[in-house]
Amino acid sequence: MNHVDERFNGGALARLRAARADMTRAERVVAEWILARPGEASRSTAAAVAEAAGVGFGSVIRACQRAGYREFGALRTALAVELLAPSALGGALVRAPQEGDPAESVVRAVFAAAAQGLRDTAGGLDAAALAQTVAALAEARLVAVFGAGSVSGAIAQLVQVRLLGAGLTACCYPHANDHLPAATTLGPTDVAIGISQSGETESVRAALQAARIAGATTVALTAYARSAVAQAADIVLVTAMTPALQGEPATSRVPMLALIDALAVAVLLRPGAENGRAATAQGGRQ
Repeated sequence: MNHVDERFNGGALARLRAARADMTRAERVVAEWILARPGEASRSTAAAVAEAAGVGFGSVIRACQRAGYREFGALRTALAVELLAPSALGGALVRAPQEGDPAESVVRAVFAAAAQGLRDTAGGLDAAALAQTVAALAEARLVAVFGAGSVSGAIAQLVQVRLLGAGLTACCYPHANDHLPAATTLGPTDVAIGISQSGETESVRAALQAARIAGATTVALTAYARSAVAQAADIVLVTAMTPALQGEPATSRVPMLALIDALAVAVLLRPGAENGRAATAQGGRQ
């Protein structure tokens, strides 16, 4: 059974949202019920949740396990603690906009989804993985960024631009056919970053695996910590999934873009990075 693992450090609500993609239909019903009523869930029993959600008792337990909790009691305790925190205002399920909604409601829903994804990502990031990534980037001879498709490929190009602005030497490969040949040219002083929201993009997985065999440090940016792309990387940075909206909205990638920004800023602020900061500041004034 795939479930949110120890590399995702978010609260109970964020863990439930992250785990939904791997859940069965009945398990997803449980997750949606809890996300919509976190306060009630924190005072309920597993049997009561099963009855209210219209599913079997086992589905409740399996949904908890998908989110990284052994049984419902552990999830219930985590919910209670989280709801006491000031940051719990974003905990309830964001309502997806519906046909006929006024433009203002649609805009607010999209912004709320983006904000929720940012909160969940910030709360779930692994501090050690962040530090390792920043150190590897700062010392890299070359940073190669791999992404495929209309969205991840475009993000790879944005990542390259951001890293260049941080004073790093970076290149990107937004086309799958270029991934494996480029990865085999990397060496021990290089860093390979693989971007895949689903974590199952084969060309990105193969590129990270080849780069790691060549001695490069490999970093996966994905929403799924146990995915194939994550397993091919030395360092895994997990970004949260935003609530579902129509199509494949850009808001689903806002947490990933914000994380890239944060990494670039962290590289710039490292001791000894004064030259890079000065160059970046000069470029920003042009």
